[in-house]
Amino acid sequence: MSTIMMKEDHFGFYVFKVILVGDAAVGKTSLINKYVFNQFAEDYKASIGSNIIIKDLETDDGKKVKLSIWDIAGQQKWEVMRPVYYQRADGVLLIYDVTNKESYDNLFTTWYHEIQTIHQDFKLMILGNKSDKGDLKFEDENALNEKFNPIKIIKTSAKNGENVEKAFIELTKAMIAPLYE
Repeated sequence: MSTIMMKEDHFGFYVFKVILVGDAAVGKTSLINKYVFNQFAEDYKASIGSNIIIKDLETDDGKKVKLSIWDIAGQQKWEVMRPVYYQRADGVLLIYDVTNKESYDNLFTTWYHEIQTIHQDFKLMILGNKSDKGDLKFEDENALNEKFNPIKIIKTSAKNGENVEKAFIELTKAMIAPLYE
């Protein structure tokens, strides 16, 4: 596997591809909309294939970053296409719904195997979304750490914004860090 390479565009931005993966209806689109547009929609509309949104930001220490955020459909019918969307991902937000045990269990099967198709080093963070709806406490952080070795496991709420910006910022910092080692 190669390491994350310095990717600076002609405007001086570090450019990183971030993919959001997980079961359908875990809130991937809602997390992106909250982070990029500070919006939340109550109604659910399934993603078709993938959607790409660009977010420019500046880190605390003045580094300019351009995130290419890929919202990847979680429905089974897109299973064949998803590995194509994963190519050249620098960061992965692996998402489950804290009120849906099946979405958590699928991290260890479907999603673990799919992210193995990313043939380069990437930074991984696990998000337990929909924390505003309660938490059924079925997660096993030790199992998640052992299987995935994530940089962090965070509970988020796209609805009220809890930890949404924090997740994207922490992932961005983790992607930048190897460039300065």
